Formats: sequence, C-alpha cells, structure tokens
Amino acid sequence: MTFVAIDTETTGRKPENGGRIIQIGAIPFDMSRAYQDDGLSEFVDPLMDIPYLGATSVHGITNGMVRGKPKIEEVLPHLWKLVGQRPAVIHNAAYDMQYLAFESERVGCQMIPMIVIDTMVLARKIIPGLSRYGIVQVAEHLKLDHLTAKHHDALADALMVAKVFPRLLELAGFGADVRYQDLHDRFECCSAWPQTRLF
Repeated sequence: MTFVAIDTETTGRKPENGGRIIQIGAIPFDMSRAYQDDGLSEFVDPLMDIPYLGATSVHGITNGMVRGKPKIEEVLPHLWKLVGQRPAVIHNAAYDMQYLAFESERVGCQMIPMIVIDTMVLARKIIPGLSRYGIVQVAEHLKLDHLTAKHHDALADALMVAKVFPRLLELAGFGADVRYQDLHDRFECCSAWPQTRLF
C-alpha cells in the first residue's frame, strides 16, 4: 500500500480566526521508500502579513518568501490529485486537517474524501514515555536524527512523517500489507475527512 505524508506551515491562529496556510509539503511513500521526486512543495501567498510571533519565529517563513507565490486555490487541486485514493499520513493531523478543510471550503475547492492516519496518536501508543511527541522528538527517538535539521519546513516535515510511520508500524508488528482499518481497530489513529463516521 502507498500513502501520502502531508505537512503544512501556517500564519498561526485558528483558520476561522484568520489563520492561513503558507506552505504545503506532500510526499508519496510506501513501507520501504519515500518518492520525493513525485512530491509537492509549494509556498502559498496568504494575501496577508505573516505575524512574527507564533509564526515566522517558529518556522522562519517571511512575507518576502510567500509574496507572489501561488494562492491556496491554485495549490489545493494539486494536493488532492496527489493524494488520490491513498491514505494521508500526518503528524498531529487535527491541526493540518482543520486548515486544509477550512481553506478548501473557503475558496470553493472540493476536498476529496480521504482516510487520515495520525502519527502522533500512533507514537503515543507505540512508544509511551516520551516527554514530548512532536515529529522531531519522535524521529530522534527512532534514530532518524539526520532528518530533523530542517524542521518546520513543510516538505522536510512530510519526509520525516514518511520515515517515522514505517518505523512505528515495524515496532507495532505490522508489515507492508498493513490495512488502515487494522490500525484504527488497535490504535484509534485514523479519521475520515470530510469528517464522517469512519467504519
């Protein structure tokens, strides 16, 4: 089975309070490799200033880096085409998905039905006892330290997710033929978007 790892960077705040996506990274992958050449990496012009506190101070993305870049309504169709019928894998999925769902509705870009697997939920259950469960802390625990240098870049974080997920499944005893329903039955780590009953 193949998956798509997704990460976003934003202006901060909740989307309903004016927060906007400013970068999207997405990488198809399977249990053995990430297909970076087939991925998506786009800065997004939010048509607003990016606050320094809580945004630029975290991810380093400035107004100059996004000004004149594609608007969200130009980027989302490419993301949904990349995902297609594959499950999406996201770290702290509720955060990214609230933005993706809100932005899709705001600009009239239909969001495809998709299964989302949350690696933060998986990590909490498969490797208990960490002081924090950010993607960097999980990657470092799994000896994937070499991937953490560009943390808070959407594509780099998506790559971390694509590498962390197979390692978590390996620790849990799952192989390449894993089914997301089995994951959900055991770890309750999957959700359906737009939000509906999963199974």
